Amino acid sequence: MVCWLNERNLALNGKYFLRHTTRDVRCIVKEIKYKLNISTMEPITDDKEIRMNDIARVTVRTTQPLVYDAYHRNRTTGSLILIDKATNTTVGAGMIV
Repeated sequence: MVCWLNERNLALNGKYFLRHTTRDVRCIVKEIKYKLNISTMEPITDDKEIRMNDIARVTVRTTQPLVYDAYHRNRTTGSLILIDKATNTTVGAGMIV
């Protein structure tokens, strides 16, 4: 699950850096499964354009394997941030579910 923090929309197949614990790896957002309606907590499957402050379930492919846990088991190894490769700004914060 990713909360998008940037004014530019999340790009499907966009290239980002993924920071997990102390590691930075390159990654691609492969799939946007759904966006979450924050008022009702219902998934929105027909609108997959992720804008600023949207929360979405995404599939990410990394260039190197990561050792992780689900966020509910371990907050440190279950969290991540996405960083724009071009500007080096944090564009998303996420948790592994």
